[in-house]
Amino acid sequence: MKPLANSALLTLLAITTSVWANDPVTECRKAHASDPPAHIACLEAALNARSAPPQDTTTPVAPPAAESSSVFGSEQVQQQKRASGESEEEQVTVRIVALRYNSGGLGVFKLDNGQIWRETEEVREHQRLDPGQSYEATIERGTLGGYRMFVEGSRRMLKIERLK
Repeated sequence: MKPLANSALLTLLAITTSVWANDPVTECRKAHASDPPAHIACLEAALNARSAPPQDTTTPVAPPAAESSSVFGSEQVQQQKRASGESEEEQVTVRIVALRYNSGGLGVFKLDNGQIWRETEEVREHQRLDPGQSYEATIERGTLGGYRMFVEGSRRMLKIERLK
């Protein structure tokens, strides 16, 4: 090798070493090589520190204790209620005042409260509702998201989405 190439290689090695010396991944690997859980915890702490916003020196104003304790974690309670079959206003009774089928064969339902809903799956023509009638129905949130409508007098469940 030429002397110039050797010095360039040594300079590159020195730069790389100085950059990697402050690398949290390398530091975590060195400090916790034989303890995988501690290594993972160290890596997570390094990632959190890297992505954390700059610290504000002002004193934060905490929300009232009652408010924060009642909201904190509430989404998990709702998920558990849904999973266990309990419902918390997850079902509404509606009246369908207008009904039509679009060119794709999907039913479009106008409710007495002004909302407009559409089927998300096409049904066979002989299973469609009569557009000339009004219907009582129940709409509920599905377990995996989306909404389902049960029309009185029909034994089918319609998968629907709200348009308006």
